Amino acid sequence: MGDFLMVLLVIFLVFSVFRRYIFFLIINAFSKKIMKGMDQFQQQKAQNQYTKPEGQVTVEDNRSAKNPNSPASGDYVDYEEVKD
Repeated sequence: MGDFLMVLLVIFLVFSVFRRYIFFLIINAFSKKIMKGMDQFQQQKAQNQYTKPEGQVTVEDNRSAKNPNSPASGDYVDYEEVKD
């Protein structure tokens, strides 16, 4: 019984000494993984971002639409305000 308590005490002391190192190792690994994901997201965002001067208007041609009467074909829809 005395040997069991001695081993338990040694394990507890070793864990208490090294727990701050283990904690910071886990936190650092987690933060590096998060930062890597954020960097990849920013790179994808930068690749998808259009680079055009401010105020320039761009019109994309959508004539290849399957249904020419669909709202996605660019038809003008009049807006009418409804008052209560």
